[in-house]
Amino acid sequence: MAPLRRIIHFLAFFAALFMAVVIVNQTLQLAEFGARVHPRLGDALFWGILWALAVSLAVPVLLILRLPKPLVPPELDQGPEFDAHLLKLGLWIGWALAGRAPVGDSGGGLIT
Repeated sequence: MAPLRRIIHFLAFFAALFMAVVIVNQTLQLAEFGARVHPRLGDALFWGILWALAVSLAVPVLLILRLPKPLVPPELDQGPEFDAHLLKLGLWIGWALAGRAPVGDSGGGLIT
């Protein structure tokens, strides 16, 4: 299994490298085309595309970094640790902790 994983990582790296080369190439060609129309247009296209690419890379990275830590359940499914886990789970899912069950539940949910 390890050699297959290594091959997949190798191929993914070169696919990402290939895509980066293509993106840089197309950006420079579009900026050069704009510069032939008007010198300021080439600069505007280059910086506009650069900003768009930067935002396109930054947004997913920031969204991933803002994800909450995983909620790991305790070893035992009884006791105060499990009750605290259920409360955290309720907060994490967004249920009200005023003793109400989620909408559509007949009362047999996690928080009763």
